[in-house]
Amino acid sequence: MDSQNKELELANATIAKFTEQYVTGMNVNYQGDDADDGIECPVCKWEVARNDDYECVRPKHCPNCGTRLIY
Repeated sequence: MDSQNKELELANATIAKFTEQYVTGMNVNYQGDDADDGIECPVCKWEVARNDDYECVRPKHCPNCGTRLIY
């Protein structure tokens, strides 16, 4: 019974992590304040946009890992 509880807790933690990453979204990492500086995915560090990109051009999800991005 104890091993089943551990497996259930692990499954719940995994679901919570995936929900945050793919449904709720995660804040992006800004490399700097200049217009030429990039914006990175917080999970895979893929450069998804630049600071001078228009809001409509910035992707809603990382093209590399699929994480939902919050700017």
